[in-house]
Amino acid sequence: MKITFSTIKSGEIFCDDFLCLTDLNGTIEFKHMQTAGGIAVVYAPNGTGKSSLASLLDTEVTDESRKFVAADEYGNEIKPETGTFHVIHDQLNRNVIRGKTTDYLIGAQIRREYELRDRLSVAYQNAFSQLSSKYKTDYKVSKVGDCILVHMQSLQDTVHQTAYPFIRSIVNSRQRGKDIDKDKFVEFIRDEANIPNLVELDADKRGFVINDLAKPKVIEKIISIHPYEILPDENTILIERHDDAIGILKKYHQLDSCVVCDSHISDGSELLESKKENRNNIYNNLDSKTKEILDKVVCDSSLNNEDPFEIKRIVSAFIADGEPTELIELQENLKRHIITIGDEMINILCHCFDDTNFFSDYDEHAQLTESQPELDSEELMFIENIISENIGKDITIIRDEENDRNYKLMIGDKALLGTDPKDMELSRGEQNFISLTFGSANSILRLYHRVKICINSSKDISSNS
Repeated sequence: MKITFSTIKSGEIFCDDFLCLTDLNGTIEFKHMQTAGGIAVVYAPNGTGKSSLASLLDTEVTDESRKFVAADEYGNEIKPETGTFHVIHDQLNRNVIRGKTTDYLIGAQIRREYELRDRLSVAYQNAFSQLSSKYKTDYKVSKVGDCILVHMQSLQDTVHQTAYPFIRSIVNSRQRGKDIDKDKFVEFIRDEANIPNLVELDADKRGFVINDLAKPKVIEKIISIHPYEILPDENTILIERHDDAIGILKKYHQLDSCVVCDSHISDGSELLESKKENRNNIYNNLDSKTKEILDKVVCDSSLNNEDPFEIKRIVSAFIADGEPTELIELQENLKRHIITIGDEMINILCHCFDDTNFFSDYDEHAQLTESQPELDSEELMFIENIISENIGKDITIIRDEENDRNYKLMIGDKALLGTDPKDMELSRGEQNFISLTFGSANSILRLYHRVKICINSSKDISSNS
C-alpha cells in the first residue's frame, strides 16, 4: 500500500519544497508482512522533523499554517478532516502498554468471564447493602458490639460460629462485607443444613427483646444474675410498696386525708419522711448484689410500660424468698429468644440471593475460571503475529491468581501491563514498537475488518452472479 503526499505545511518548520511534493519524494510505501497490513518505518537523525510530521498528522482541521494533502494508491484524498491517521504518543518512561487487560481480550469466553465477574460483584454489593439495612431496621443491629451479635459469637456450634463473621462484616460500616471470603460465603448459604429451623415467637416478647438489647437495659442484667449468690430478704418486697407510697405522698402530702381511703392524716410531710426512712432502712440492710438487682431491674422504669416476660414480678419474688426456679426459667426463656432472633438473621443471610440468577452466574463463572485461558481472540492473535514477526517476541496469556483471577498479558515472564519499562528485557525500540502496536490496535483492527468485509462481499457478489 502506498500513500503519496502532495503538500505538507506546519508553520515554518518544513521548507517550501514540502508544499509541492511528487511521487518521487512524497510517497510512503508500507511493507507487506505474512499477515494482513503493512509497516513503514520513518528513520532520520534528530531534528529532521519526525515528531513534527507525526504532530501534523494528528491535526483534524486544515488551516493556512498547518495542513497536508495526500492520496492513497486508489486516488482517495487524505487530509486532516478525513481522520485517516491515528497517532500514538511516546510511551517511554511509562508502562510498555497502557490500559486494562480487558481492552485487548476480545474472545467470547473471556468476555463472558469478565461479564459474570462484574455481575457477581454487583450482586454481592446489593445483597450486603440490603442485609445491612434490614439488620439495622428490623433488629436494631448496626455495629459489631451490639448484644445480639455478642450472644451469637458466644455460641459454640458450627453454624453460629461460621455465620457470625459474615454478619459482623456486613453490619460494620467500614467493611460492609468487603473482607468476606466470597467462596466461603456462598458455600455456607448454599448448604441447607445451615438454614435455621425457626421458632415463631410471641410478637410482644420478640419486640421487647430486640428493643431492650439495642440499648441494653434489663435483659443483660437478668441473664448475668447468679441465683445462688443472692441472699434473700423478704423485706425487699416492701421497698416497691414504699416507693409507690412515697410517690403518692410527694404529690399529695399537703392534704389532711388519704387519697385512697379518705382516712385522716395529721401531718402528710411527716408521713412522707417516715416512709422514706423505713425504705432506706430496708434497702441499707440488703447485700450489694441484691441492691444492684433491685436498682437495675426491679426499679427500672422501662418495665412500668412494657413487661411481657413479667420480669419485675419474677425478680422481686426471687429476691424476697430466694426460690430460683422461676428466675432460672426466665433467664433460659430470654436466652432462647435471643438465639431465635439471631437465627432469624442467619435465615435472612441464607436467602439473600432468592429470586435472582446469582447461583447460576456463580457456577458458570466458577467453571470458566477453572479452565485454562487461551488466545482464542482473532484480534489478539493478529496483534501477537505483528509483534512476533517484527521483534521475535511471543505474547501469552495467564491467569493472575493473586488478583481476583484476572488475566495477565505476558511477554516472556514479564507482564505487559503494570511493569516498569526498566524491568522489561526489551530495548527502547522494542518497547515503543509494542506500545505502538497495542496503542493503534483499534485502528489496525478496523482496517483489518474492513478488508475482510470487502473480500467477503466480493465473494458474495461473485457467487451470486
